[in-house]
Amino acid sequence: GEAFYKDKKYQEAVDEFTKVVGQKNTHDRAFNYRGLSFVGLKKDKKAVEDFKKAIELKGKEAAYHFNLGEAYFRLADYKNAHSAYALAIKHDKKMMIAYEKDILSLIKTKDYQTAIEVAKVAILKEKSAKNYYYQAVAQDSLMDYTAAANSFGRAIFYASKMKEAHVGLAHANMKLEKFDKAL
Repeated sequence: GEAFYKDKKYQEAVDEFTKVVGQKNTHDRAFNYRGLSFVGLKKDKKAVEDFKKAIELKGKEAAYHFNLGEAYFRLADYKNAHSAYALAIKHDKKMMIAYEKDILSLIKTKDYQTAIEVAKVAILKEKSAKNYYYQAVAQDSLMDYTAAANSFGRAIFYASKMKEAHVGLAHANMKLEKFDKAL
C-alpha cells in the first residue's frame, strides 16, 4: 500500500490499506496511509474518518493529528482544523508547519488574538517569514497597524521577495498615514 501511495496510485493504495485494516483493524499506520490516499483522491470526508481512527489507536502521534487538521482545512472546517493542529503541536512542539497551519486556521475563524498568541510561540521557536507574516495579518485584522507594520517588516527581513508582506506593510503604513513608507 505504501508503495502505491508514494507512486501516487491512490485508488490502488486505498484498496491495499482496506485489505490491511480488514485483517487487522488496529493498524494505525494503515488507517493513516489510507486517509492520506483518500486525500490524494480528494475524498477528504473519508480521510477524516481514517485519521480519527488512526488517532483513536495511537493518540500521541502528532502526524495523525496534523493530517486530520489538513483534511478539515481542505473541507473549510477551520475550527476543527485548529483543534487538530493544536493537538499536533501538543505532541510535537517542533512541528513548525503545524504552528503555521494553526495560525492560518485561527485567522480563517477570525480568532485573531489567539492567532497572534500562537504566532508568538512559533516565532520563539523559529523566526521565519511565514510566522511573522501570519502574525502581521492577525494584527492588521485587529487594526493594530503599528504592530502589523513591524511584523510585516520582520517577514520581509526573512524573505525579501515575499510580495504579500510588502503589500501588507504598505497597507499598514497607509493606515498609519506614513505615506512616504507606503510607497
